[in-house]
Amino acid sequence: AEAARQFLLETLQLIVEKEGDPQQIYPLWARQQAQFNTDLLAVLPTIADQLLEGDTKRRTFIASVFGNFGNLIQQFSLGIRWLNLELGIVAYEQSLKGTTQEVMPVEWAISMNNLAIAYAERIRGDRAQNIEKAIAAYERSLQVRTQDAMPVEWATTMNNLATAYKNRIRGDRADNIEQAIAAYQQAMMVMTQDAMPVEWAQTMNNL
Repeated sequence: AEAARQFLLETLQLIVEKEGDPQQIYPLWARQQAQFNTDLLAVLPTIADQLLEGDTKRRTFIASVFGNFGNLIQQFSLGIRWLNLELGIVAYEQSLKGTTQEVMPVEWAISMNNLAIAYAERIRGDRAQNIEKAIAAYERSLQVRTQDAMPVEWATTMNNLATAYKNRIRGDRADNIEQAIAAYQQAMMVMTQDAMPVEWAQTMNNL
């Protein structure tokens, strides 16, 4: 546990020093793959609680570092995929402890959206429950990512929410598909063929 604790602290420090740049961080992580193990899942919340103590400015900074770690580990192509996703989920959950919807709505919504993506892709746990958690997190993110305030982010999240409803296991199958269709159609109000041709085509394909 102490080795995992030390490695995690060094990893967080690296993210700060390299400003979250994957091109500088991933080559180092590639050589440290063996240290990305289940021990990190156990120590991550404890370290986060310790680091998140302090004033709002410090909490906000630490929250952003954990958010960066979540992004980096979730998109890391090497290592164990299920573990990377689990670490991403725990990191986003820690980030959300230091970022409230009231104080930092945009950052909060980003972390909430990323947490939803991680749950949607999650390999461990109950598949039906993971999709429910993804849907709930997407919907919370949309409280900030509104069509008026953040149209592109709103459309992207709406598209992801639609896919979650399409894949949903719980609830009425016919109703889930109707919800998915409605959300894809709403996303396409922003993702138009003229403005965002690639995203428009992808959403049209999903629809």
